[in-house]
Amino acid sequence: MQHGPSHAPPPLQDMPGHMALPTPPQYYLRVDQAIFNEILQRITPLISRQDTTWRKALEPGQSLAITLCFMATGEAYKSMALNFYVGANSISKLVPDTCEAIKR
Repeated sequence: MQHGPSHAPPPLQDMPGHMALPTPPQYYLRVDQAIFNEILQRITPLISRQDTTWRKALEPGQSLAITLCFMATGEAYKSMALNFYVGANSISKLVPDTCEAIKR
């Protein structure tokens, strides 16, 4: 069962250590594809989550993209929730966790 608007974009394709970014990612994320993939590869073990009975876990690449977008734009969590089709409460938890993983 899929929730949310029917016009939602397909999930971001996450391959081990790599993820295809929408074009142009630099505007929203302020990093190029190579840097994004390097960061993703380093933090994936730290931010990966398990699916549960109630929800599918966000892919590490999507968590990183949301965090970098927040860091680059300072956009409100509620606004980002609409743009990324992720709950604002989820964003409020994943941004600090992802920032902590980047710091390590």
